[in-house]
Amino acid sequence: MYLSEINIYPVKSLSGISLKSSVVEECGLQFDRRWMLVDEKNHFLTQREFPQMARFHIDLENEGLNISFNRNSLAIQFQTNSEKTTNVKIFSSRVKAKYYEDKVNDWFSENLQTKCRLVLMTEESKRLVNPIYAIRKFKDTVSFADGYPFLLIGE
Repeated sequence: MYLSEINIYPVKSLSGISLKSSVVEECGLQFDRRWMLVDEKNHFLTQREFPQMARFHIDLENEGLNISFNRNSLAIQFQTNSEKTTNVKIFSSRVKAKYYEDKVNDWFSENLQTKCRLVLMTEESKRLVNPIYAIRKFKDTVSFADGYPFLLIGE
C-alpha cells in the first residue's frame, strides 16, 4: 500500500491542509477536526447549511492556525485563553468543549453572516467511536470528525 496524500481539516467543515507527514494521536491525526463552529444552540455548522465555509483557507503555524476568508485573516492559538466550557452537539454525541474569545467568535460570525462560536475539543474531551465500528469497543475515541479517527480512500 502506498500513501499518496495526508489531509487534515483543523476546523470541521472548513477547508483542509495537505501535509507531508503527521503525528497519529488517540483520536486521529494531530490537529484534525479539533475545532468546530457551533450555533447558538451549540449544534455544529456544516457546509450543507453554509456552503461559504469551503472558502475559508487555513494555514498551520508554529503557535496556532491562521484562517483567512476573502481578504480578512485571523490568527488563533492552539489553546484558548477562555475558561468557558460547554457541551456541544455533533450528530448523536454531546462533547465537552471550550469556547474561544469573543473577538474570534465575532470574526467568524461576521464572515459567515450568522451568529456562531468557535470551540476547541480539549484533552479531557472523550467522544467514543460507534461501538459497531470500533476495534476497541467503548475505548476508541474520535475528534469532531463525522465518526472515525481516520478515513482512507483507495485510488
